[in-house]
Order: sequence, then C-alpha cells, then structure tokens
Amino acid sequence: MSKYLQLWEAKKITPREGSIKAALAKREYQVLSKQTDRNRLDKAMNFLLSSDLLSALVKESQNRIAGEEATIESLHVWLAGRLVKNPLQLASYNLLVNSESGAGKDYVAKAVLKDYPEPSVIMKTKITPEVFTYWHTEKEWTWDGKVFYLEDVSTPILNSSVFKVMASGGSKATVIDKQRARDINIKGKPVMIITTATARPNKELSRRFPIISLDETHGQTRAIIDRQAKAAADGTMPEHNLIIREALSLLRQVNVKVVVAEEIAKYLPDKHLGIRTHAPRFFDLIKASAALHQFQRERDQKGYVLATWEDYDIARQCILRTVSSSNLVSLTRNQRKIIEIFEGSKDIKWWTLDTLTPKVLFISERQLRRELKKLAGDGFLVAQLGESSGPGRRPLEYCKAETYGLLLPSAEEIMAEMSTMTEMSTMTEMSINQELKEFGENRINDINDINDMDFNDKTSKNAHNVELKVTYEDIDTNTNETTKKRCYDGL
Repeated sequence: MSKYLQLWEAKKITPREGSIKAALAKREYQVLSKQTDRNRLDKAMNFLLSSDLLSALVKESQNRIAGEEATIESLHVWLAGRLVKNPLQLASYNLLVNSESGAGKDYVAKAVLKDYPEPSVIMKTKITPEVFTYWHTEKEWTWDGKVFYLEDVSTPILNSSVFKVMASGGSKATVIDKQRARDINIKGKPVMIITTATARPNKELSRRFPIISLDETHGQTRAIIDRQAKAAADGTMPEHNLIIREALSLLRQVNVKVVVAEEIAKYLPDKHLGIRTHAPRFFDLIKASAALHQFQRERDQKGYVLATWEDYDIARQCILRTVSSSNLVSLTRNQRKIIEIFEGSKDIKWWTLDTLTPKVLFISERQLRRELKKLAGDGFLVAQLGESSGPGRRPLEYCKAETYGLLLPSAEEIMAEMSTMTEMSTMTEMSINQELKEFGENRINDINDINDMDFNDKTSKNAHNVELKVTYEDIDTNTNETTKKRCYDGL
C-alpha cells in the first residue's frame, strides 16, 4: 500500500485539498475498492455455484445455532419462496414455528434471517390486527419479494380476519378516514414466518400455515449448553458471514417450471381434501428450491428456470417435516404431546376426559376438551359414547386411530420405478413385435402352402385335361375298343 493511500484511509488528506497527493490517493483507493468488490463478488458467486448450496447455508447458520438442521433447512427453502414469480398459490410460503417457550424458536428464526439482505426482511415483535390495512400504503410499495417475520404471535392476531386474508395473498380494505370511506390496496404477498408457543391456530389458518417444531430432546438441550459454554470460554460470538449475505442478495425473482410435475402427481395421495392445499404447496416448494439454485439450473427459451429431481427431494423433506400423517394435517406441540400419551399407554385403550386430565398437565381442561375434539375431527383419534356409570349423559371416549405417515417416494425411487416401467414397456414391445413377426412368417407360410396347393391342383387339372385331350384325339383317329376304355377311365 502506498503512502498516499495510507494517508487517504487515515483521512489525513482529502480531495478538497486539491493536491496531487490527494488525487493520487483517491484514484488508488478507488481501484483497490473495485478489486475488493470484485473479489467479494467472485466469492459470492462461487458460493451460489457450490454443489451443496443448501447444506452450506445450513452449516453457516449452525455457526450460531446448535443442531436444528431440519428446521434450518426448511426455513431456507421457505425463504427462497420470495424469489418465485409464479407460485401456484400465494399461501404456499407461510410457515409457523411452534415449540415450547424457551426452546429457542425465535433465536433460531432470527439467526437464519440475519443472513438475508436487510431491505427484504421485515421483523416485528408485535402488531395489531389491522396493521396490514394501513402499513405501507405508498404507491410504489409491494410485499412481493419480501419476508415478514412476526415473533411470538398471539391467538387474536393469528385468527384475525385481516391477518388471514393477508396470509392468503394480499387484500383490499375499505376504512373510514375523516368520516369518509376510503379503499386501500395491499399490494403483493410476503413470505410469512411466525413463531408461537401458546397460540392456537384455527382449522382455517392451519391450512395456510404448516407447522414445524424444534428439536426438544434432552440431547439437543445438551448440545445447546455445550455451545453456550464454548462461547463463554472463548469470550466471543460468531459473526455473520458477509459473503453469504452478498450471495443471497444476488439472487433474483424468477419464473420456474416443474417439468416433472405430471410424473410427481401420480404419487400424491388423493384420499383427503387436504391434498388440494398441500399439492400446490409441494410444487411451489420445488420451485423455491429451484429459485435458490437458479445459477445451477438450466433455463428454457423463455427464461424459465427448470426444476430438477434434486429440488423434488428437497421439497419432499420439507413437506414430510410439516405433515404429521397421511391425513395431511400439521400438529401443534400440545397436540403431539396428547397423541404421545395415547401411544405410550399399553393398559388403557379408550380414554375419557376424566382419565386424561391427570396426565395432561401442560394445558387446562377446557383446552384439552377443545384439542380432543380437533384431533378426532382430523382423524388422529376415534371418538365414541362410553358406558354411563350413573344418571346423566354418557361420557365421550377416545382412542388412537390407525394413521400412517405420508408416503412420498424419493426421486431415486421414482426414477428406478420409471426405469423399470420403461424396461418392461420395451420388453413388451419387443415381445409383441416378435409375435407379430412370427405370425407374419406363419401367415406367409400358410399363404405359400395355399398357393402351392392351388398350383398343384391347377397342374393336376392341366395334366388331366391334356390326358383327356390326347385320349379324345386318339378316339377320333383309332376306333378300337382299348382306346375307348382308356378314354372312359380318364373321364
């Protein structure tokens, strides 16, 4: 570094001085800055081109988060939804992180979000139900391409009409302003990430917000304690990698095609109405993965990014983490705990509210009644009227229903099946062709046999006619008895 540049960076000389030294220092500084920016750009592009991009993002987040690989990966895929211009449904990129208070859900979500460019991420700890009606009403503003994060959302906010409409894809509201009605357009739809420990989303909102939970095992708690102890011993906290943030800022909104969508659709279950919401969400998550890997994916002539089977596998994992069974319903933390009581009991099959209440210490009896009704309605429990032990109504009894996990084959399994079907189709076609060939040859042989028979018959007739003719001529020329008999025998 030259002495002029050193003076420039130390702010001991400025362009205002008009000196040659200042001009030289400024020029050298600008050249070095461009080189530095170019180097950072190259590093950012190399990161986006890495073959294990999603794993690299997870690893970067784990510099500040102990474990939670599944949750971190899912968050990055959902956040990539901001890059998709053509989702099948706008509600596809909503996600609810639901775990017990103190589990670290807000810490995990914020640690992941801080890797993203600040202008595109809006984080709030509290809002009022009508905030989206008045927030960002300027003409040039749009929620498209943005991420909205709301920490520890309450039940009234979660189930408010404005919030539900916003979660579905923007809205148009009419408000009273200075005693006059005024229309307000809410433009665009952000990716919505919310966290809660106690809020209870109703059935309608549960369809819009799939639920993912943190790892609440003792092993994860130990990993967190060890990570915190290491940070305390080192006296430092890991910083965010600016190259990652710059790399993510280089990604642009794109249109995506899932060229294998029709093949994938064959493997999606159709027994539950919930698939009508989950199917487009699944395809949109495939698009989000492709948009995240946009510098690694091919494009068609119209510029559409073409999703691959790798994107299918990534989206498949995200769906399986948020859908609790083949019923295609997400379970909250409290609902999972209730189900675990049913699964862990070997002595009791049918439970009543009275027998369950002593076991369920994490919610009130009123909440338990509501959760049992919802679990029965979603197909996780079977309800029936029990025997009455005295005067009064018969109590409701519940037992665990036979439910199965959502079965979605991996890309490798689908391609193996497709390959087998192709081989079988090829073998069948070859077999048919061989049979047709053999049939054709036999047909030709049959025709040749017929022709031969016809030819022999004609030959025989011709010879017979010749014999008759000769005999007839002999009769004309010779009138003896022997010749006449021969003529008779020939006839």
